[in-house]
Amino acid sequence: MKIKRKGKLLSELEKMPIVSVACKKAGISRATFYRWCKDNEQFSAKAQNAIDKGVVLINDLAENKLVKGIEDGDFGSIRYWLNNRHPAYSFRYKTKAIDLITKNKGKK
Repeated sequence: MKIKRKGKLLSELEKMPIVSVACKKAGISRATFYRWCKDNEQFSAKAQNAIDKGVVLINDLAENKLVKGIEDGDFGSIRYWLNNRHPAYSFRYKTKAIDLITKNKGKK
């Protein structure tokens, strides 16, 4: 029975890499999860691997939503992409922020 619950939990972590959410879906407590990790190095490594896979999945979903926002003309999505992915926009944005902070330094 314990092996089945561990397998279910690892499967849930691959889909949603948030321990509390995966534990709830697997029907175990967070304390049990952390005890299993503490007591079993092999399980701990499998859990970390499952979490890493889940993070990749969620990142992929988020990037797909961002691209959809860009395709739909959402200015927030466009600005986010350019600020974080295009050096010309990223530098300009950060430079202006630094200039603003510098100008306001000492003003009260």
